[in-house]
Amino acid sequence: MNRITYAPLAGGFGARVDFDPTQVPTSEQAREIAAIFGKHLFVYFPHAEMTPKQVADFVLAFGQHDSPRGRLASASEYAGIRVVESVVGGQFGPRSTS
Repeated sequence: MNRITYAPLAGGFGARVDFDPTQVPTSEQAREIAAIFGKHLFVYFPHAEMTPKQVADFVLAFGQHDSPRGRLASASEYAGIRVVESVVGGQFGPRSTS
């Protein structure tokens, strides 16, 4: 299997990850993505158009998400997962509840 490639973002915070997050990562891929996240503190998947189900499946590849009363709790059927569609000028996108 090919290793997941990534590039650090300008300014030293975050990394662009070349992986299609609409696909559930294997445990090896999840470890690689987690290591990139651990090193860069933020991961960006360009052009990721995901349904709530795809987000939930992707998140579960890394372990159990927050409980319905956790810090990311929401009223959705995927309680514990918060989707932020865009961040522009420091403001979260329109569907964010952050």
